[in-house]
Formats: sequence, structure tokens, C-alpha cells
Amino acid sequence: MVSEVARRADICPEQIYRWRQELRAAASGFAQVLITPPEMAAAPAADGAAFGEPAIEIELAGKVRVRIPSSVPAELAAAVVGVLARR
Repeated sequence: MVSEVARRADICPEQIYRWRQELRAAASGFAQVLITPPEMAAAPAADGAAFGEPAIEIELAGKVRVRIPSSVPAELAAAVVGVLARR
């Protein structure tokens, strides 16, 4: 219940409703997520690079696609995605 959550957070219930409304207005929907089966993740890429390392692949508005291996520091990955999102 909203009133119970508000009470635990020491805010008024109207604040939760306002945040929810603002979030709905700001959100443009959910991104599609595809999980590759392990046997496909181990297959070599078209350019010959191995896909053995876990990674996340992000496509931005159908214009740019970036594959970020898990070994990349989170700060660097966030910076790359931020730059590409502004393009």
C-alpha cells in the first residue's frame, strides 16, 4: 500500500503518487533485452574476434551498437554510452 510505504519513508503518500506520475512522463518505454544462449556467446564474431568473455551489447536508437566486455570498468562503459547517446 502506498500509505504504508510513505509512512516507512516518512513522506506523504501524495509525494509517491507525484514521483510515479513524473516517472511515467519521463519514461519512453522499456528497452528490448535479448539473452544469448551460452553456445552462441562462445561463437566467433564476424570480424574474427572471440565472444568468449561475458559482455553487454547496447543499440542506441537503431543508429549505433556497442558491445562492452565485462572486463571494461563501469566508469569507462558509462562514459562511452553517454557519448554515443548524445550523437
